Amino acid sequence: RKGFNIFVPNVFTPNGDGNNDKVIVSTNTKEIRKINSFQIYDRWGEKVYEAKDFQPNDQNYGWDGTFKGGKMNPAVYVYWMEVELFDGTTQIVKGDITLIR
Repeated sequence: RKGFNIFVPNVFTPNGDGNNDKVIVSTNTKEIRKINSFQIYDRWGEKVYEAKDFQPNDQNYGWDGTFKGGKMNPAVYVYWMEVELFDGTTQIVKGDITLIR
C-alpha cells in the first residue's frame, strides 16, 4: 500500500457554519483512480448514506449528517469504502465518524 493515502474525518459538525459540515473522502496522492462505493451506517446497521463512482476530494459527494430528510442525532457512525487504485487493485477502507451537534 505504498503511496496509498486516504482521509475521512473522524469527527464532523454539520451545523451550517462552513467548517466540517460534510464527511468528505480526500487524498493528497495520485494513487486513487476513484471511490467505487462509500457507505455510512448507524449503530443499528442501517445505511444512512451511500455514494458510488466518484473522485476523492469532490465536495459534491459527502454526508451532511441527514437521513431521509432529517438531522441525525449525535452518535458514532461507521463507514465502509471500496477504493480503486490506478494500478487496477481495490482496497477496502473502514472506520468510524463521530457526529457532533
